[in-house]
Amino acid sequence: MQEKDHKIILKSFLLRLILSLFFELGFIICSLYQVIMFGAGITFILSFPFCYLLSGKFFPDSTEFLSSDHRDYLRSRKGLAKSDDSIKIKGHHFDDYKRG
Repeated sequence: MQEKDHKIILKSFLLRLILSLFFELGFIICSLYQVIMFGAGITFILSFPFCYLLSGKFFPDSTEFLSSDHRDYLRSRKGLAKSDDSIKIKGHHFDDYKRG
């Protein structure tokens, strides 16, 4: 992995979080105006996972944030040895929409 790949993954992950929080804010505003019949806290808890998974469709590179390649890259930047896990977990395995 190179520095430019890391920047793409990080930017995509941050945009994914911002988009999911933007959707979340819309749900909370609907909750405050009684369009959704839950309180603001319950609405946040119930809809954040949905918004987070949905935003993964808009930013597919963000799923590599949790991959072992990205983790090893971050470890090598800190001067640590790469982990020698026998199982390499791909980031797209964490995304429900990409499971096959």
